Amino acid sequence: MAGRELPSWAIRLREERTRRLWSQKVTAVRLRDAADERTRAALPATDSIQRYIRDYEAGKHFPGDLYAELYCRAFGLTRVALFEDSRGAGPGLAASGSSPSEYDARSLAAWMTSTNISDDGIDHLAQYYSPGL
Repeated sequence: MAGRELPSWAIRLREERTRRLWSQKVTAVRLRDAADERTRAALPATDSIQRYIRDYEAGKHFPGDLYAELYCRAFGLTRVALFEDSRGAGPGLAASGSSPSEYDARSLAAWMTSTNISDDGIDHLAQYYSPGL
């Protein structure tokens, strides 16, 4: 990628991985573990997933729907938080200071149903995003 700036989503994937002190190999294992049993059986070997991770972080290509979902599950983040950029354009975070969109709400709801978040966790999120409640 000499001479080209990395896409914000590639930087974010690497930052999230390194913030957790995960190697690319550990991340590959975590992505496999995030899949349901049927999907996991269809995934390639861990070393192949590790190569995908290296390519994603290098910005060579954007993760497809399956790997984007596995990243979200493994990191415990929504697609919006993980893949949209800070301007709210394309894959990444909603624009700073903007109100959550319908897409943000659907993404959060999908994440909550795909995880084992507790009622206490949901209450915490509600207090964080709606302090007046």
